[in-house]
Amino acid sequence: MVTVRPSISSGNFADPGQQRGPNSRPEHIKQVAQASLKRLKTDVIDLFYQHRVDPFVPIEDVAGAVKDLIQQGKVRHFGLS
Repeated sequence: MVTVRPSISSGNFADPGQQRGPNSRPEHIKQVAQASLKRLKTDVIDLFYQHRVDPFVPIEDVAGAVKDLIQQGKVRHFGLS
């Protein structure tokens, strides 16, 4: 079983133009998932778990991004706390 608790936090803190704090934009979630698959050398993540909610991104957008990953066979289950 491969469980990933992706770091969907901000990017480059050295660049003042970058968003700070959680980053749950759909495109970022998909990038994090793809990077995790590559790093872990696997084809599927059994549990993709987000434990910090981004207050600027509606949870429906997050769920939609994860739904796409599930439909593509890259993620089996999603957790949120």
